[in-house]
Amino acid sequence: MDRRYRGLTRYDGVRFENFDTVEAVPSAIALFVDSKDRLWIGTNDSGLACYENESCDTSYSESEALLSRSIHAICEDGKGRIVLGTTMGMGYVDEDNTLKFLDSAQLKTEYVDELHADADGLVYGRTLSGAIFTLDDELQVRSFYTPDNSDLGEISCITPDPSKP
Repeated sequence: MDRRYRGLTRYDGVRFENFDTVEAVPSAIALFVDSKDRLWIGTNDSGLACYENESCDTSYSESEALLSRSIHAICEDGKGRIVLGTTMGMGYVDEDNTLKFLDSAQLKTEYVDELHADADGLVYGRTLSGAIFTLDDELQVRSFYTPDNSDLGEISCITPDPSKP
């Protein structure tokens, strides 16, 4: 196995603890701590896992709600939903911890590699093809810009400015 995809390691300031034997996290690639202090882990090929109180109580590895189980971006929107960017579209975990597909014609086949939420919960994202987008509080595409349909040029990363909502 490629050493880049060997689980999850925690460093406590003194020692490293390897979690590569945990089945739900064989290939951690994205990490996010939500407002409830849960650790969400996107994997390269095994879906999503959620650690709460030192255990992995929730795993979304075999779900028809996503077109891809390779999760490269995670954030939390203003309603507390966990929004996921995959190598083929997007999904989200709702308030009942149910994984759902984010149905958007513009994003359905996009490799979403970056997600952030602003102070109001508006989600900003970027795709591998260079498109940038925002999602409103209903997780609908509010804006979508590609290098071809804007004068922005190629964008390599995006983040909201907390001082300018």
